[in-house]
Amino acid sequence: MSVQVGRVLVVDDDSRGMGWIDRWLNLEGFEVHRAYSYAEGVNIASEIAPDFAVIDLVLPDGHGLDLIRHVKKVAPHSRVILVTGFGSIATAVEAMRLGAADYLLKPVEPDELVAALKPAKTNGVPTKTPELPTLDRVQWDYIQRVLAYCNGNISETARRLGKHRQSLQRMLRRYPPRK
Repeated sequence: MSVQVGRVLVVDDDSRGMGWIDRWLNLEGFEVHRAYSYAEGVNIASEIAPDFAVIDLVLPDGHGLDLIRHVKKVAPHSRVILVTGFGSIATAVEAMRLGAADYLLKPVEPDELVAALKPAKTNGVPTKTPELPTLDRVQWDYIQRVLAYCNGNISETARRLGKHRQSLQRMLRRYPPRK
């Protein structure tokens, strides 16, 4: 049995995609508390003042950035990791400004998450350079986000992006870039 590392609050509405996190963190010695919504996350954070928090950006009843604010208010010592399927530089910067220690894109690898929660002690020098997404990947993710915002309406998405509808359809038929 491993030594207890601390209390971690995991807030994500995707129970199937992120369900492995609970088991993996338990194996690593964390005491895991799970929430599936913003409101649940606020309640549990207020109750336990977590040492760590893994928060999804998009929640059914709120926003992960607002939850970071709340967690840092009730537990200023907490190490917060923001995870999202819709990465952007602006969101990453805002998360860091609010006190997040790291920003990870889904799908998150177990080792990557544990490393973000328990970083190696290196006197402030990062151990490896983070891998940045390519411009093609950022463009693909942004198009997908706008498409989701427009409820899958190609014409509306094309109008908002300033693209011709047929050009956007050709772009969407291609597979997403790997990185």
